[in-house]
Amino acid sequence: MRNKLFTILSVVLLFSACKKDGGKARIIVNVKSSSAKSNVYISILSDQTRIYPGKDTLSAISDANGQLSFSVIPGKIYYLYHYTSDNQVIDPTIASFIKVGVFTSQQEINNWPVQTPPATVGGDHYQDVNMDGAINKDDRVLAVTAPAAGKTLSVDFPLVTR
Repeated sequence: MRNKLFTILSVVLLFSACKKDGGKARIIVNVKSSSAKSNVYISILSDQTRIYPGKDTLSAISDANGQLSFSVIPGKIYYLYHYTSDNQVIDPTIASFIKVGVFTSQQEINNWPVQTPPATVGGDHYQDVNMDGAINKDDRVLAVTAPAAGKTLSVDFPLVTR
């Protein structure tokens, strides 16, 4: 009886501890740009294998200070992405493509959007994030891992002219 009571109390304490902070974390994005930092549209992609802007994304627009924030699931990897007509891309020195696999045949390469650098059998298979039919500098993202529940992560998001 004592063990059963202890188990019930442990479960109740665990759930109430999670409930206290809502089980969420926050990512604050600081836009760094030589042009305007306000009104910059940033998306946060939540799943590297199912990325379709507008479907698996959350988006926000930076404020006058160049900041925006997202409420996220603790410990999950997210991908910050910027694509608009403002002629800016995330700095390629810190951005990367989302690898979704390895090409196993020439037929697979032929059926996938053209990517730069060119695809080869055995080479990395990247996600066409903006779904324009080509994988290039416009498909780069900044990968971030959400902090623990109730915590906030501040991330610089440097943009450069294309």
